[in-house]
Amino acid sequence: MNKPDYDRKDLKITIVTVCRNAGDCIRQTVESVLNQTFPDIEYLVMDGQSTDGTVEALRSYSGCPFLHIFSGKDSGIYNAMNRAVAQASGDYIYFLNAGDRLYHNRVVEQTAAHIAEHGAADRAIYCGGVKMTDPLRPDAGRIHDYSDCGEDLGEWIRKGNMPCHQGIFAPAYWLRNHYFREKFRLCADYDWLLYSVNHQAPCRPLPFVIAEYDLTGQSSDMKNAGLLAREMNCVIREAETEMRESAVTDQAEEQWRIRCGVYQDLSAKHLRMFLLMDRWMMAKQQGKSLERCLRQKGIASIAIYGMGYLGERLKDELKNTGIHIRYLIDQKQKAVCSEFPVYDPDWKLPGTDAVIVTAVHDFDHIKRRLGRHNAVKIISFEDLVTDCLEMKENVQPE
Repeated sequence: MNKPDYDRKDLKITIVTVCRNAGDCIRQTVESVLNQTFPDIEYLVMDGQSTDGTVEALRSYSGCPFLHIFSGKDSGIYNAMNRAVAQASGDYIYFLNAGDRLYHNRVVEQTAAHIAEHGAADRAIYCGGVKMTDPLRPDAGRIHDYSDCGEDLGEWIRKGNMPCHQGIFAPAYWLRNHYFREKFRLCADYDWLLYSVNHQAPCRPLPFVIAEYDLTGQSSDMKNAGLLAREMNCVIREAETEMRESAVTDQAEEQWRIRCGVYQDLSAKHLRMFLLMDRWMMAKQQGKSLERCLRQKGIASIAIYGMGYLGERLKDELKNTGIHIRYLIDQKQKAVCSEFPVYDPDWKLPGTDAVIVTAVHDFDHIKRRLGRHNAVKIISFEDLVTDCLEMKENVQPE
């Protein structure tokens, strides 16, 4: 074989041929694969217990080291394709039916070079052109090319269009993520492709022809047109339902993540409050008071910011002491206590020695907010309790 002239980045291609009683055409298919110049091919032939000499024809190629023949009973073409996917070791998998053949002997090399150039890490599905062959059909000789379908290839597929699978190189990842559903006789490949595209698989055209496609196959038989249409409609309906349910699930998950975030913040806040109250209790048990600590700092009058649990306890602690509570600050602007006036944090505040902030979260934000209109000393209640706990016991109030 000729050495490829590109960096293929260790890309391995698995080619799969599914056949049954294809003795009259299997050789042209197999030989189109064996003649490829690309060195890293794995070729799996899945035979459905043929009785017409197909197996004997296949065994004549048994000297090829990368050809693996499996002959056994299956429940249909998609069952055989799924079995091949399960055994494939390639990074990309390509299905070539009996009677079809690769367009020329450098097709796989050309495709691998294109994938390597554009990056295989994103697991994109690639769709190349396919030439139709059947002397009895008016469209014989026509090439179906998806390199210029006039819109995004994924959107084109979502509208019910299906590229010939003889032109598709599929990442093994996506084939194992959603195996062919064997309840479909004719369009499980479209079901797989639509599922993959709907689940964010990139889909890109290959700008060249991959294979010659024998139009005498089952899915091309006009007798199966009705079944094919019914199955296509079923696939599209089920995909739409799945996407709607997925959207609802995604929305519910997002709401749950938001709730979890709120609960985590609330839990952290409550833990911080618990630890603060624990330090305050320790200070009280050691005979240390907030009044004494404030007087040591030269503070005789205060305002209290935040009238939650901590604000209420601080108010009660200092209410009948030598520390004068001049007013309260609460953004809800309600009369949380009739004894003291209540101010909004964005107002210009009356003079006082210090504002004690009891909110255990966002102290820096609150300090900046109060400082926009007021030149007043702002103290965190957490810092005040810490200073109280560390206060020398022999220091007496003035």
